[in-house]
Amino acid sequence: SEETQSKRQRIAHEVSALTQDINERRTTPLAQVKVQGVTPDSRSVLIAEPNAEGGFDIVCVMPKLSDTLYDALIKSAAKQITADKAETAILNQEVETFTGVVAGNEANAQAAA
Repeated sequence: SEETQSKRQRIAHEVSALTQDINERRTTPLAQVKVQGVTPDSRSVLIAEPNAEGGFDIVCVMPKLSDTLYDALIKSAAKQITADKAETAILNQEVETFTGVVAGNEANAQAAA
């Protein structure tokens, strides 16, 4: 369907954007960490959970990340970004509609007064 095609295109766009961001962050990373007992000899995934101080605790390191898993993680992130953008667009539309209704109601109230 057209909706499915459109969704696939949006996801593909986000995959491309994420890949570009990752490539740029290779020269300017978000953070650098050393984990005891883990040798940084291959691409790895750090699993982090939020902590009470507003940061993250690294709770697991998955070394030697396969290309297949890497691609799946990127696609999963792209799907989440696409869903978040769609939700934001819906909320923005509802705000516009609500704002218009409130403005109309205020105009009617002033006219009645």
